[in-house]
This record gives sequence, structure tokens and C-alpha cells, in this order.
Amino acid sequence: MNTYNISLSTDATSVTSNFDTINLFDQTEVSIDLSNIFSEVFPYYIVIDWGDGSEVFEPEIKTFLTYRTDSIIEEITKGVSPPFLNTNYNHIYYPSPNSLVKSLTLKIGIQYTTGEITQFNIPVDIRTEGYYENIRDVNLEGVKIINNVNLDTTLQLRTEIDNYIVETTNNTNADSFTSFIVNDVGENLQKVERDNENVVVDNKDGTEVIIVE
Repeated sequence: MNTYNISLSTDATSVTSNFDTINLFDQTEVSIDLSNIFSEVFPYYIVIDWGDGSEVFEPEIKTFLTYRTDSIIEEITKGVSPPFLNTNYNHIYYPSPNSLVKSLTLKIGIQYTTGEITQFNIPVDIRTEGYYENIRDVNLEGVKIINNVNLDTTLQLRTEIDNYIVETTNNTNADSFTSFIVNDVGENLQKVERDNENVVVDNKDGTEVIIVE
């Protein structure tokens, strides 16, 4: 899973910030850091609208730490401030199943005891993983050239990601055309025909994986 960190900071109790669009790629966990938010005036309410239709999040407003049970590492590393500002808030964004880009707006509101409000508006675009990202580069595993007029050629390729085997041919005869993807079944592969089904046999351990065209 991809990750993305958003660190927010203010120096007053009434601030409205409109961010440039953040571009995320595929499923991404976003972490929001509020440790640099102005807190000399007590911020008594925080709300986070993730913008993707999930439930609006309202962190617990905890005003002090119980040092017998709570860690003081955040106070040491980020300074003394209300505990709810020294907590990172995480959310997982998912790409759209129907489009290449999913657009939404992440909104964060902070209200102070004076009644003043700080608001952040953060547009987010989530790009769907494409074919190249799924396979990356491919390595040539084998070539078979048939000595005929068209010099029909069959290529066997192995993908960089997950070691998928891809076999394709330039033969224009539909009855003999083969193009399929099968999960890695070993280093020694042999293509055979059985009952009009494509069968990949792993000679290494005898495993058979059947792919029906």
C-alpha cells in the first residue's frame, strides 16, 4: 500500500487554507499531522471530512495525559500541546472502480474556545493503477519461429512484477492464436493442448494450471 503524509501548521486561530491538488496513486493511506497547529488558545473541537463518503471523523478532545499509561514520546519529539494535536490521524483512500481518476476534497475544521475557526480544504486526485504499473517491464523467456511463409512467431514473456508468464503470437489464424496470462508455475514451462483447453505444465513439480480460452 502507498502512503502519503500531510503536515498542517498555523499561527493564529482563524485561518482558511486552500491547498493545491494532491495526487495519489492507487490505494493510499494518508496520515494527517496536526502537531504544528496553533494551540495557545484552546482548540476544543476538530472535525475531519475525508471527502470519499466515509463517516466524518471527530477525534476525542483529550486535554491531558495520564503519564502512568500514556506515552510522552510525542511531547518530547513534537513539543507540549494538547494530546489530540500530537496524534496522527490515518485514512485509506481507494481508487474508483469505474474511472481512471477519482477526485474529492479533504476538509479539516478546528474550532477554538473564542469561536474562531480554522479550515483546510485539500483537493485529492486518486489515479487508478494502469496496465504498466501492474506488470512493469517484461523479460523474454523464449521464442519459437515456425518456418512457413509468414514466419509465425510465438513469444513467451515473464513480467517483472509477480513473475507472470505471458505468451503471444503474431499468427493471424484465429484457430491457432494463443494469448494468455498465468501465474508463475515454475521455471520450466511446457505448453500442451488438452480437450481444446490451454494447459501449462510445470515440469519442475508437476503442477498443472488450466486456462480456458
